[in-house]
This record gives sequence, structure tokens and C-alpha cells, in this order.
Amino acid sequence: MMTVTNKYKNNNIHIYTIFTLLGTYMLALLIITENSRYSSIILFVLLYTMFIFAIIKKKVRIDILSIVNIVFTLYYLITYLNTPVLIDSSYGRMKTIIYMLFLFLLVLQMDMIKNMGNYITKLFLVVGILYCSYYVYTLKVTGIITAITFGDRFGGSVNNINELGMFMTLFFLFFIHIGNTNKRWIYYLLSIIPACIVIATNSRKAIIGLIIGLSLYIYLCNHSKKKLKTILYICILLIFIFGLLQLPVFENIYNRVSSLWKDTADKSAVQSSYIRSNMIDFGLTGIKNKPIFGHGFNMFTLNYGYQSGTYTYSHNNYIELLYNQGILGLVLYYLRYIIVIKGMWIFIRTKDKLGIILLVFLILSIAYDFACVSYYNPINYVILLISYLYYLNTKTTLMGKLEYE
Repeated sequence: MMTVTNKYKNNNIHIYTIFTLLGTYMLALLIITENSRYSSIILFVLLYTMFIFAIIKKKVRIDILSIVNIVFTLYYLITYLNTPVLIDSSYGRMKTIIYMLFLFLLVLQMDMIKNMGNYITKLFLVVGILYCSYYVYTLKVTGIITAITFGDRFGGSVNNINELGMFMTLFFLFFIHIGNTNKRWIYYLLSIIPACIVIATNSRKAIIGLIIGLSLYIYLCNHSKKKLKTILYICILLIFIFGLLQLPVFENIYNRVSSLWKDTADKSAVQSSYIRSNMIDFGLTGIKNKPIFGHGFNMFTLNYGYQSGTYTYSHNNYIELLYNQGILGLVLYYLRYIIVIKGMWIFIRTKDKLGIILLVFLILSIAYDFACVSYYNPINYVILLISYLYYLNTKTTLMGKLEYE
């Protein structure tokens, strides 16, 4: 950062600017559909409000992540403007990328906040509870039970099923984290709700992400002490989950998840894997032709549609970015994650549990990208932003703690 300070400003305007407004926008994205004009209006109001506060402060911060974000957005905007044929979804995706750049730059101008961890915890807790409540109310408890029992995919009527499962995985992990931090069973019980919704979605990536995320969180929180004991606990947890999936009530879910590594009776899962394999083959062929700069913004959807008759994305963020924006576009996108994760490694050394769960979120996001397209998903940008803000606000204290030890 060009301006570094250890002084915290207890200014309520800045606190509410960052967290209340961010929380409002997260709810707008989760409860209102992503392409809704209402969520766009809400975001415009938030950005305008933040801009006014930044002007009042007359203080500008810039750092390496800001520069990478600016270059990333400009490059994607150039590819967008130079793409000869733009399909309907291209505008919305480009708009999201630009909005997220402004959101990042404007929030970065706010003063550091003492006890930021408390605000992040409250933000995720409130959003998580409201989000779970919304889906339980909308799709009913009976719908969740039916989906788990008969293997019907739950939630498709109000949201993308896989996205719903992945979001619920994050809330499940965060409730577990709060329970682990505060030693209160109410949060462990609360985590059952998003866990049930994840299972009800029958999303293979979400279910596996939940298992991997939980195992990773347990390991990172305890790896520096009793490492073998921690690994043993994780192995016992995995055996318990595997045994649970053997129960007749979970037979359909187990068949769907296990289709990732073996042939099963779940025809929809096998067909899905076959289609995605064809998409990857198509993408790899196109990448070889234009590896550096790619074919153009959102061109995978258009070109794959010409060949197959199905106009859809590649279901793999790495293939999508390499095909559309080339190696340069892929590097710029993930360089932001690398910068943040590299800095956040201090949370592991200092056993900062909130920092660790945010780090797990980012690692899961990168892992999920092998099975989904996320470069225009606002929630990923918001989580990256919140993780970076927490790192900026705690790194001085944590580095001092390491030096003292």
C-alpha cells in the first residue's frame, strides 16, 4: 500500500459503508436473480454512496492488487469491444466485472476498522441465516426431504442448482467456524440447514466441496500441533461421511457423486459428465488455435453453439477463460487470487480462525472453477474483497505477534 497506518478510525459512516452496504448487495444478489435490474440499481446506489464518501475523505489508496484489478478489467473490456459478435449474456458479464472493479477501488479507500473480524462474522452470519430461511420458506422442508430421499435435484426453480449448492457450502463452513470459535452448539445445529440444502441440490461439486472444505478447515486450524492426531480425526470424519452415504436414504445421492470416478446407474450424472467432457475437448482444440489472446469475449458459448446446437458456457472456468481471453486473460484473473492467498498465509501461522475460513473459501473457489464458470459471479468478487480487507486490517497486528513469538 502507498499509505500504511496502524491507526484505526472508529467512524460509523465507514463501518456501515463497507459492511451494511456490502451485506445489502450480497442479499440482493442471492435473493434477487443476478440479472435482475433491481440488483443493478442497488449496486449503482451503493457505488455512488461509496464514491461520495471517498471524495469527502480526499484520500486515495492504491496497491498492487488494485493495479492488477484495473489491468484485468481493461483487458477484458478490450476483448469485449473487439469481439465481432456479442451474445445477449455478454453485456451482463462485462457489466459485472466493471462494477466489481469500482466496488473494490471504492471500498479500499475506506479507513481501517478496529475489530473488523466482528463485522465480517456478523455479515456472513446474518446473510447466511436469511439466505437459508429464504430457501426453506420458498421450497419448503418437504421439498428438501423429497430431494434427499428420491434424488430429485432441489432448488432449480429459483436459482442455478450448482450455485445454490456451492453458496450453501460456504454458509455451512462458516456456521461450523463460528461454532468452533465461540464453542456454542447452536451454530453447529444451525449448520445442519445449509448442509441439508447442499445434499438436496444433488450437486456433486457442492457435496465434495463441503467435505473437502471441512477437512481443510480442521487441518489448517490444528496442523501446527498434534498433526498426526488431526489427520486421524479427518480420516475418521471421512469414514463416517462415507458410511452415512451408504444408507438407503442417500443411495441416489451416493450414485450421483460416485459417478465422478466410476460407472453408476445415475444416467443423468453420466450424461452430464459426457457432455462436459465434449465441451472440454472442444475448448482445448480452440485454445490451441489462439492460445495467447483467445477468441473473444464469451465466444466459447457462440462457437460451441454453432457446432452442437446448444449455446452454453463450458462449465470449466479455466477452459472458458483460455478459450475466450487466452493465457493472458487467465493469468490476470487468477493473479488476483494468488496475491491475496499469498498474503493470507499468515493466518495459518498465527492460527487466526476467521482468516483461515476465508482462506478456505478462496481455495474452494479456485477448486470449484474446474467444474463451473465463475469469472462473472459477483459473490466470488465480494468474498475476495472481504478476504483482502480482513488481511489489510490485521496484517500489522499479526506480523507483530509473529515477531514477538
